[in-house]
Amino acid sequence: MAAAGQAPATATLAVIDDHPLMRVGIIDTLLGDGGFRLVGEGSTAASAIRIATEQHPDVMLLDLGMPGDGFAALKGVRRASPATHCIMLTVSDEPRHALDCLRAGAHGYVLKGIGALELRAAVRRVLSGESFVSPEFATRVVAAAQGMRAQSAGKPGTPPEQSAEQLSPRERQVIAGLEQGLTNKQIAAELQLSERTVKHYMSSLMQRFGATNRVGVLIAWRRQRDMLGDLR
Repeated sequence: MAAAGQAPATATLAVIDDHPLMRVGIIDTLLGDGGFRLVGEGSTAASAIRIATEQHPDVMLLDLGMPGDGFAALKGVRRASPATHCIMLTVSDEPRHALDCLRAGAHGYVLKGIGALELRAAVRRVLSGESFVSPEFATRVVAAAQGMRAQSAGKPGTPPEQSAEQLSPRERQVIAGLEQGLTNKQIAAELQLSERTVKHYMSSLMQRFGATNRVGVLIAWRRQRDMLGDLR
């Protein structure tokens, strides 16, 4: 396994998809990058959990619609190998499916049909400690999360959110980069900061908003911005 926040030079890879042609295509795409080593492949939830238990791959791509249920596979893999970065690869563009997977510990949610270069970039981003949702789909995921939070607001047991009014100018600049879909490295270059400093800001924002990933930060920020007005 690579150190947290750092993509390994050669990452171990597992791919679980019940469609052989799709599975072979994904494997060929990633191995063709030269930065991955295949340690397992399968077609069912059971095989995903077995590979996670035995091989502890750096990254595992999981078909949401696999036999045995891709969501169950995700939860099983996360229990068996917490350090494995899980990316759901699916045809489902239902925002609630994506939210369920992200909350269950998925690091990425990628729609099938993604190009080879995009897939490689998505996997690399996830391995670097970032979360990834297909850009053409991310806005709908954020909107769905906002709707769900609005429905739960005021219900007993709902934890209070910290206000975005306390954000520093630099934190708002980091969020602006996040809204543009920039990586931590790209945000660092734009703000003339080190990537480590941007990661520190991102961790602070996650703690402030009670989020577990970058998508969660963006969801919380947009919800509070809508309520309080544009604070940037």
